[in-house]
Amino acid sequence: PPLTHDDAMCDACLELAKFHVPILPYPMPAPGSTGPARLFSDVAVANAESLSALVLFQLAVPGCPILHGGAAGITNFASGGFVEGAPESNLLNGAMGDMARYYGLPTIVAGCLADAQAPGPQALLEKMLSTLPLVLSGVDVINGIGEIGTSQILVPEQILVDHELAVLCQRFRDGIRPSDLFADVARVGPGGNFLMEDSTVAACRSAEFCRPEFVDRNSYEQWQELGRPDLYTKARQRMTEILAAPLKNPLPDKVTGRLEDISRRADAVLGRARRLTAP
Repeated sequence: PPLTHDDAMCDACLELAKFHVPILPYPMPAPGSTGPARLFSDVAVANAESLSALVLFQLAVPGCPILHGGAAGITNFASGGFVEGAPESNLLNGAMGDMARYYGLPTIVAGCLADAQAPGPQALLEKMLSTLPLVLSGVDVINGIGEIGTSQILVPEQILVDHELAVLCQRFRDGIRPSDLFADVARVGPGGNFLMEDSTVAACRSAEFCRPEFVDRNSYEQWQELGRPDLYTKARQRMTEILAAPLKNPLPDKVTGRLEDISRRADAVLGRARRLTAP
């Protein structure tokens, strides 16, 4: 419900705050259902929910780390469902990023989202639409890598595709930086070319030019010879290689054993709690 906080979640987060675990309030008012239908009003509701959580946790545990965030979506007025990949959803999330910068707070917002039920063109369209604007708006963390189906499905190869998409968006954000290569222009002069210039060799290996792993840049003939691979085919092959490879930095046995012990004890506590609360 709008302008409220879940009591059980608040209790749990208050306990975490005592250990200075960063707290992330995540308002999700959907225009027309759990939030007002007008986008501007919906941002105001989401921001109020986030700020009220900040006040709550700072009063309870002064100085506890807290983030400003949001996972806005809109209401599908044809079905009543929740929609994440719409442009309006990303306008709302971008606005929450703007508010976080205004307050000087670190921010996490939902992005790189898709309502598509399978990897493919719709997923890519929606993910680009929900990633690039947020990257350009300067949010600190975008949450949604690998997810499709309105965040109900996690697809392994989509994680790799989304990583590449994020790298491309970051490059777009970085823009064009001034350089001192005007001497090359004077040396080559009209009608020449820059293929043999040292600066060209250096530039092609620099971060100024992206070299994507899965996006195909071959000629049509080369693409045909390679078997006409598409983005997802290459991502699946790479994911298979990653999953088959041994872990490079596995946790020490002592740490793994400790984590397993904590998990077993937590399962036991939760099991008792479920039995006590069962009707």
